[in-house]
Amino acid sequence: MNAAHGGVKRGAKIAVIGSGSWGTTFAKVLCDAGSDVTIWARRSEVSDEIQVAKRNSQYLPGVTFRRR
Repeated sequence: MNAAHGGVKRGAKIAVIGSGSWGTTFAKVLCDAGSDVTIWARRSEVSDEIQVAKRNSQYLPGVTFRRR
């Protein structure tokens, strides 16, 4: 699917607001599709884990984001 048909362009910069299970899952799908994803988290410890360890073990255990 491409951007002209409602898809997300590979390499697109996208922000996901919320780092709970839904936001983390959505960000993971976008990331796997090649998008440059930023997750906005309310709690600093969740944000730190996502940024440093590339995972959100509290809301989506066992899933890791790819490294850039």
